[in-house]
Amino acid sequence: LKKKLDTAFISKIRRYKNATGNHSWAGWARYALLTNGPPYFKLEYDSLATDVKGIESRFPGLSELVSEFYVRADIPFLWNTYLPAYRSMHEKFKPYANQAMLDILKYCRLNENHFANSIIHVQYSPLMSHFTAQQATVNGELWIIFGPSEGEPSPASYYHEALHDVVDPITEQNQARLTRLEELFRLASEKETSYEIVNESFVRTIDIVLSGKLLGLSAEQVFQNMLNEYKLGFILCPAILESIAEYEKSDVSFSSFYVNVIENIDIQKEKERWNRHQRASH
Repeated sequence: LKKKLDTAFISKIRRYKNATGNHSWAGWARYALLTNGPPYFKLEYDSLATDVKGIESRFPGLSELVSEFYVRADIPFLWNTYLPAYRSMHEKFKPYANQAMLDILKYCRLNENHFANSIIHVQYSPLMSHFTAQQATVNGELWIIFGPSEGEPSPASYYHEALHDVVDPITEQNQARLTRLEELFRLASEKETSYEIVNESFVRTIDIVLSGKLLGLSAEQVFQNMLNEYKLGFILCPAILESIAEYEKSDVSFSSFYVNVIENIDIQKEKERWNRHQRASH
């Protein structure tokens, strides 16, 4: 790509990105998934679908820009050249997607048809940054897109984004409960919303627990992995992890466990924990 694109066109791409604002990856991904493909990349979607509301106004003229990129970068040639390697990488991950869904169904005590009721697409994307992934719902269909990571493919490659399909609706239903925790959210992050902090805290902690069980990690290793997420500002991770053992011994639903954690968080305790962590890291 670097060899094929001149600096003037690269500048044009950057100007477009700056002009349209700092949209999340979810916005760009949804747009891509809604196009009819090459060579024109026109949007085709149900205008009443709430998960893509306002997509055209947020990215005016993007189809034309992508179409121009497609030609200038000679994407047909590059695609045919690298397609065998791309498919080979994707096929290594493919067998583990179903096992990941089953692990989540069992651990989160979900109806066995939870994922069966949705059309799910799983896609490995080697051009994404390491350790990144994206979940996008487009016209009611769930896409799980993930980039490279260390180690061999396994169900753990899918846990994080698949868990969002479980956790996101619960967070949405309980937003009113989150207001009591605003002081913690302000303490931990200036850029993440309360919704994002809570959502990611639950998703990342459950991901760590499931991955730990899959890989046979010790409790100390699981705890250290959780601390890595805590350092990033996901301030509820320790409280969630501390509640896991009780959840595993109980028969409560995952949504009830979620609410119990939120309602029983000791704000003063978490403030002191965060301040100790901040002092130790400096």
